[in-house]
Amino acid sequence: MHLPRTTLAAALAAAAAGGLTAAPAHAALPKPFDLFSGKSATPGDAHAYGTVTFARRGQALVQGTLNDLCPADGHGAYLEVWVTFNGNGRFHTVRTLRDRSRCEGAGKTFRFWTPKKGNRRVTGVHFRVRECDKTAAGLRCTTDFSTADVER
Repeated sequence: MHLPRTTLAAALAAAAAGGLTAAPAHAALPKPFDLFSGKSATPGDAHAYGTVTFARRGQALVQGTLNDLCPADGHGAYLEVWVTFNGNGRFHTVRTLRDRSRCEGAGKTFRFWTPKKGNRRVTGVHFRVRECDKTAAGLRCTTDFSTADVER
């Protein structure tokens, strides 16, 4: 079947107006992470989960939730985030997130873009979740932790 160009153009315009557009071929899909710290050192637990989406411009969008799970044990949930760049195997600290809500509520949500480093692209985002107690001398963290690596 052969359609005149005007008919085909009108059909495509109508489909686009109705929201029937395809995602670009280069659109990145979110990659998940899901971590629990463990309960061998304290009765509570730390849980971090979310997604990493690697963008074409070399950065990554990191979003998710960090939750201090019951029972309350005096420790808060901490999530450390590092990135690696192409051409450089070293880790670069991005953020340390915390939920010290004493296991109340649904946790702390987060959403941020990783930093740029010249023309280098982020090739991996790395996570460590654990429970820590804030003392006058600083953080005292348990030896229980869990890690995850999300690669481009």
